[in-house]
Amino acid sequence: MEPTAPIFIVDGLDISAHRSPAEAALQLEGPDVLAGDYRVYDANGHTFILSSSGGPRDYSARVTAQLSDKSPVPDELAEALRRTLEAVGMVVPPRSSLADLVWAFLAKVGYER
Repeated sequence: MEPTAPIFIVDGLDISAHRSPAEAALQLEGPDVLAGDYRVYDANGHTFILSSSGGPRDYSARVTAQLSDKSPVPDELAEALRRTLEAVGMVVPPRSSLADLVWAFLAKVGYER
């Protein structure tokens, strides 16, 4: 199965959108991956398995993001997007779908460059 863009990196209220898993992985730091600081999702809520080629202090380590075969968690991604959008001052209707939240995020924040 192929992931559906955008690919979201979630680190608390800090969320970034990327066009591909490889592009997203370039933004991740190995020690933070090993510490479990990030969650990565595609636009449908499928999660990724993150790995680092280095140790807990190796910031130059290569990070990879592989699509997990677990069931998607769209509600988890929707809640993260909702919290972030509200934190940047948007009023988010309570019944917003995941697709609505994805598009609202892209309209407000856009893709990482």
